[in-house]
Amino acid sequence: MLEVKDLKCGYRNHIVLENVSFTAETGDIICMLGPNGSGKSTLIKTMIGLLDPYEGEVLLNGEDIKDWSWKDRAKIISYIPQTFSSMFQYRGIVFLPEKFIQKLPGLRVHEQTSIMAIKEKGKAPSQ
Repeated sequence: MLEVKDLKCGYRNHIVLENVSFTAETGDIICMLGPNGSGKSTLIKTMIGLLDPYEGEVLLNGEDIKDWSWKDRAKIISYIPQTFSSMFQYRGIVFLPEKFIQKLPGLRVHEQTSIMAIKEKGKAPSQ
């Protein structure tokens, strides 16, 4: 379970968000919507420990993540920032259900990413 309690966060003494509290159970899907600069990325960075909160706490299964080592965090937290530059060549592959791809005829993909359709749960289509 993820618990965010009375979180206040921001950058260099500039408060971006305050009094943020919510709980999410395993398997819940959370969507954060808001205009540019409203604090969505700041909240995520604080939740995963890249930024220290000014106040409040972020608990995973009842434990404050600020007490976790980076090695322990990496075992259960994945994060891909909005802007990413790599020092090495890579090629990403995104698997999406075929019916989803068909509904997005104008889908554009970064040149270093491939999208593959999945016809059956857990199986990629044969080529």
